[in-house]
Amino acid sequence: MHLSYIFKNIFLTSAALVLHIVSFSQFTPGNSYFGQNNYIEYIAGNLPIIISATHGGNLNPGNIPDRVCNNPITITDLYTNELAMEIDTAFVNLMGCHPHVILTHLDRKKIDNNRNIADGACGNPAAETAWTEFHNFIDTAKKYVTKQYGKGFYMDLHGHGHDIQRLELGYLVNSDKYGLIDFLLNDFLNSNPNNSSLRNLASNNLLNLPHTELLRGDLALGTLLANKGYPSVPSKQIPSILEGEDYFSGGYNIENYTSAAGGTIDGVQIECYKDGVRDTKANRKKFAESLAQSVKTYLTEHYGLQPAMQNCVEILPVELSYFKAFWNSNGKQVDIKWQTLSETNNNYFEILKSTDGINFLSINKIAAKGNSEIITDYTAYDNNVVAGKMYYKLRQHDKDGKYKDFETKMVTITGNQSAIKVDPIGINNQIKIHLPAGEKLPVQTEVFSASGKNVGKYTLSIPGTNIISAHNLSPGLYIVKIYSKGSVASYKVLMQ
Repeated sequence: MHLSYIFKNIFLTSAALVLHIVSFSQFTPGNSYFGQNNYIEYIAGNLPIIISATHGGNLNPGNIPDRVCNNPITITDLYTNELAMEIDTAFVNLMGCHPHVILTHLDRKKIDNNRNIADGACGNPAAETAWTEFHNFIDTAKKYVTKQYGKGFYMDLHGHGHDIQRLELGYLVNSDKYGLIDFLLNDFLNSNPNNSSLRNLASNNLLNLPHTELLRGDLALGTLLANKGYPSVPSKQIPSILEGEDYFSGGYNIENYTSAAGGTIDGVQIECYKDGVRDTKANRKKFAESLAQSVKTYLTEHYGLQPAMQNCVEILPVELSYFKAFWNSNGKQVDIKWQTLSETNNNYFEILKSTDGINFLSINKIAAKGNSEIITDYTAYDNNVVAGKMYYKLRQHDKDGKYKDFETKMVTITGNQSAIKVDPIGINNQIKIHLPAGEKLPVQTEVFSASGKNVGKYTLSIPGTNIISAHNLSPGLYIVKIYSKGSVASYKVLMQ
């Protein structure tokens, strides 16, 4: 299964935004995809985890003026982009798969992607394009997570400079509400579900825990992080925020992209203190590892996603429905057929053939659709066959040079063949050529190297199998030309 449509790139043409709509299979987990001018970056993932870094960019292009609308905050959250990258690496090392990561490379003076578009871009077209790209990438990630896992978790990374060095976890709950006893806080959040970014989880978690346990209980994210040496609020260790203490409860992204607004993606805004978390690469790496371990525990205990996360797989560039090869006795040929359900960045298919199932030779290349969301049927034929077993393999080539081999099919070829056949694999300097009964003898043949050099001329004088014994042929591809009945036919032979 795959998502039918998502937004990938957004381009500004005159005053209009032109949206390119493609399938999610276009995105390869771990690869980066950029918006216009590389202002926004999306690292595709395959875990039910989404991470964004909103205020960590440092690009200051002259075509985007500094924001002045609505008394903007323009302080950069230092090293949050770098921290997001470390978290991605930590998840890969821990689980073998990638979270979805969305980064803003523009300086906060130019854009604020944790505000609505009016306040975040201040009417500048280039900034509006970048803002839209950022939020469409989050939507893309949400659609994938929902489709593949049914639910997931979103973290919006920020940095704070408050006096108290602790992680501030924002679930959209105002600081004063944490002063309520559990019973009253649960009652408030149950009555006001839009005030919680854990709205979905609170209504459906494995242990049937109430809101307060998810926020500051034994298995709360803040508690798990505090257990690893990172003081956090709210948590079991720090269950409430005292009057006068600074605290960020969450902003535009958490309001709009978590279950507070509906759906099954919960989330949190993580305000990270600098010293010991963001300041050095070593500290970022250590914190990233602790966060990845804590989130894995959180998703396992509350969502039951551990089995699904262990089986996360990369989205393939080609979704193959079937591949088959069979002997067509009427046509005296092997028919090779396959069908794709979707294709992304697909360059061409290649048919490979073998007489032993080990050594394969390319016999045909077929142009692919490239990008497609509809069923596509392909057919190829092999007329150069001899009686016995032959093996066929389908290879798919991406436009970026990568390829994938699909399963190998064995075909048993029966009956007398009426055409000249050449074994595609040569062994020990020998090439086998099969002449059908009734072929006018003798038959002349020549062997050429791949560069076109003539390496031998031979005369075939017996019906049936003829063996050419060449000498000192290096392993590689050779062309055998056979002159028969006033015409010439060429055959590829791979010398082992």
